[in-house]
Amino acid sequence: MTDGPTFSSRYLLNIFLAGMALVALVAILVLASDSAQAKTITVTSDSTGKEGLIAGAIASASEGDTIQLKGGIFFEQNLTVNKGLTFTSDNLSAVSVPSIKVTARNVSLVSLSMVLTYGPIYLNGDNWTLDSVTISDCGGYACVVANHTKGGAMMHTTLIGSNGDALDMNDSSGIVIKDAFITAVEFGFNFDYVHDVSIYDARISQSALGLYLGFSDHVTFDHSVLDNLQYGILAANSTNLTFKGSLIMSNAAPLENYAIYLAMDHKVSIINNTFTADAAGIATYKSTGVLAKWNSIYGNYEGVWIWQSDITLTENAIFGNLAYNLNTTGNATGFPAPTVGNNYWGTTSESDVLKTVRGVDSLQPMEAADTTPDAKPVMLKPVPNITNGTEDTASVMLLELGPYFDDDTWYVNAWSPRPSVVKFSVLDLSDPKNVTLEVSETGTCAGTCKNAEGQLKASTAINWYGTVTLKVRATDWRGKYVDSNTFSITFNPVNDRPVLNIQGVPKNSGMTLHNGQDRVLNISVYDDSAQTMIEYRIDNGPWQEIKSSTCQSDNSTRLKSLSLCTKVAFDFKADDSIKVGSHNVSFRSCDGQLCSDEIYTGKYVLELTYTGSTGKSFSPTGVALALTLMIMIALVLAAMSSSRSDKQRTKPKGEKAPIVVAKDEEE
Repeated sequence: MTDGPTFSSRYLLNIFLAGMALVALVAILVLASDSAQAKTITVTSDSTGKEGLIAGAIASASEGDTIQLKGGIFFEQNLTVNKGLTFTSDNLSAVSVPSIKVTARNVSLVSLSMVLTYGPIYLNGDNWTLDSVTISDCGGYACVVANHTKGGAMMHTTLIGSNGDALDMNDSSGIVIKDAFITAVEFGFNFDYVHDVSIYDARISQSALGLYLGFSDHVTFDHSVLDNLQYGILAANSTNLTFKGSLIMSNAAPLENYAIYLAMDHKVSIINNTFTADAAGIATYKSTGVLAKWNSIYGNYEGVWIWQSDITLTENAIFGNLAYNLNTTGNATGFPAPTVGNNYWGTTSESDVLKTVRGVDSLQPMEAADTTPDAKPVMLKPVPNITNGTEDTASVMLLELGPYFDDDTWYVNAWSPRPSVVKFSVLDLSDPKNVTLEVSETGTCAGTCKNAEGQLKASTAINWYGTVTLKVRATDWRGKYVDSNTFSITFNPVNDRPVLNIQGVPKNSGMTLHNGQDRVLNISVYDDSAQTMIEYRIDNGPWQEIKSSTCQSDNSTRLKSLSLCTKVAFDFKADDSIKVGSHNVSFRSCDGQLCSDEIYTGKYVLELTYTGSTGKSFSPTGVALALTLMIMIALVLAAMSSSRSDKQRTKPKGEKAPIVVAKDEEE
């Protein structure tokens, strides 16, 4: 039997010490977590030319931080961003720097005005962002260079160069460019070996070449404008390219420069563009799988120039070009002739069409468009029922009508000024009192609408919902029309906030309630919901439901003027949480999702008098802390008591300590 401390006392002491260590560890972890949160570093410039302010902020920043520039012009030497940071500024700040090198992932430049005096912004990290950035002078060979990056976004950006390119990208993928304005550069976009790149709403003006693609694939150029000195788009050895919904013009000096020039490309779609004032609208050299559809090609030196290429031209307007609308003399013997059908050539006379075509002896397989002067529009497919309407709408777009109609006078898209090809109107609307419908003559179909565009918009009377039926009529510019099928639009109800009204309650005056006493309130609740409840609270306490205050209704009128409740008994039960005295009472009504405004806050005074406890208030947090402290004190006292007892038992009375003899003495 050992003479050491008992098991129970030592065990309790260990538990206490382990608990204290755990508390300390949790505190350290919490502090570490707080310190690791991203922060904003504000840097202020005094505009006196002091350098290194941004560089110092980068050095002191941590991953995920934001550097906010304020107060003026920042002059910096070459900057290196080696952390995932966000840079932003107020409207009065600008940065002048020779160049910037980004080597980290997740770097964002937002709302910045910059001057690059020597080199570009080098983006060598993935997932970069340029948002609302203006570079007013690119002093190097490019404004921005992205090499070997995956994931990037350029939005609302202006790049003004002096002698270089705007954006150079090499071996990069997953890039989105939206709303970019580029001017006074050599190449707007200079891309080699890029993949999965989308360009939308770009404007490139006064550059030698708008977009260059070399050895690239899956690139989309959409809803943009190119007004350049030489080529609009030059693509070489690339595949899976889409150019749509864009205006490419003024690429006419010298005459061998084209709006789109394809050299040894494959699988290219040219859809719904306008080419004018160019040396040629479309030019192809040794390219295959090219589709040109729904384009307007007019006012160029030549419309379409084809050299040894497999191209399909269909449903285009190709007319009014100075030399030839179509020139295929570059096709070698034995190379397949282009597939040309159902295009508009400015005339329906076959002999007149042949005068504008070079290299083709007959119209086969070419067809003159619309041998009938004007055919009525056609409905391509039934208009579906619409279920996404909501009450209280005001000019909300519900449906793009273009994909459901077609017309043979689409070629007037190329005319200037353009007449309205198809006008839409609403017929047989079943409830014009509560629903107003309109259709605009423009839309956002971006090539999928073929020959007609239009948006169906709706407005409804306040608080009305339900279903209406209607038809849509499509009328072409010569007055011929087609009517759609009958379809429906369902407007769904939207839950509004209840409206609560209480009458017969004295304002700014006290009233006395004893424990359990009822007070009948004349209450009216107006709501579009099927069920509501009335709640009260004392002072700023929690909301509590008034018993038997649930209001039921089928709301058959579909209007919010329906009264759901009247004469509700306010049955207040006082307890220890409310002290005797004066208290402010507030009321509201809730329908499960929304609540009404509070009423009578600070005006309806409750004077509580009853023969019970004067009331006490306890803080749950305080109680928990007190209990914890009491338990810890008890554990410490138990451990100390047990320790003293153990010490008394370590050396029993009457026993002598053993004599220890040294080894050398024993010998």
